[in-house]
Amino acid sequence: MTGRGREEVDPWGFLLPFTTFVWVAILAALPVMIVFLIVLPECFCNGNGRIDGVEIKVESVLRVLLQQDVSVPGNWWWCERVTVGVWMLTTLVLIKSYAGNLMSLLAVRTIPEPIQSLQDVVDNPVTMVLPKGSYSLQIFLTAKSGLLHNIANLQDEGRLIMVPTFEMQGVMDTLVRRGDHVMANPDFYLEETMGLDFSRKESCDFYLSEGKFLFTIGGLGGQKDSPLLIGLNPRIMALTESGLPRYWRERNLPNITSCLNLPRKVVVNSSLGINNIWGMFVVLTGGGWVVETCNLVTINPNVKNTHRTPSR
Repeated sequence: MTGRGREEVDPWGFLLPFTTFVWVAILAALPVMIVFLIVLPECFCNGNGRIDGVEIKVESVLRVLLQQDVSVPGNWWWCERVTVGVWMLTTLVLIKSYAGNLMSLLAVRTIPEPIQSLQDVVDNPVTMVLPKGSYSLQIFLTAKSGLLHNIANLQDEGRLIMVPTFEMQGVMDTLVRRGDHVMANPDFYLEETMGLDFSRKESCDFYLSEGKFLFTIGGLGGQKDSPLLIGLNPRIMALTESGLPRYWRERNLPNITSCLNLPRKVVVNSSLGINNIWGMFVVLTGGGWVVETCNLVTINPNVKNTHRTPSR
């Protein structure tokens, strides 16, 4: 269990309206349309080997995609005009779909929950909190290899701390709530703790990881070889399978399920800040720099020295 993050807007969310396959298809369609504009007149319009205005055709395809005005030269064949028209209809559908999906996605906030397994604890700069002298602590300390042993080695880095059981509530309210500490305990204890915290603050500030590693088994103890076991064992098994123990817990402990299985994406109505859309400005600045660089590379070789030394 660890602290739940706050709602965040993905700064690269403007790429989410389309899947990766669609973006790749759009980029692949650009050279295909340019080739069509060059080859079709030769194959179907009796171009007679006329391959001219390649720069105009490339510019037309790009301007249509970027929703800029396009002027078709008067000497274009009908097949060239039809190709540009089909490309315009295709890009119109794509751009309208992109704009609609983008408006919907901008209202979606993602709540980060990075810690979902023990491996995430090792990979992320978080500290694990364990109750001192507990059974869960012994699981890690007695491990000789594997992931549990790696968790025990975090103690050398100061990322594994042990606190008395009576101090766990205070640690949860301070360290774990910040999100840089995680608490490891049986799930029934963590669920009860989260339910009590929700009752006090009416907000879900914690979440449970999807991965589980501690399994607690409860039972009844009695005299060995007692005849009561013959009657108790099947009844306890049937009681457990029916889900009654968990039902009793949920009925007696308030809000124990209020913070379980919370959605990671929520829809909010609030203004966007510069920290939410800085990714678009990065693309805009990078694109402008690329254009200016290409412009300088293209123009400089064509600049001719018009100053001539007079002949003597």
